Amino acid sequence: MSWLVAFPVVLIVAPMARRVVQSLVKA
Repeated sequence: MSWLVAFPVVLIVAPMARRVVQSLVKA
């Protein structure tokens, strides 16, 4: 996987992962 593909994927996944972590911490 090239960085040109990985970079936008990380930008999309990072906020979603952070939201999941926050929901787990609050639970």
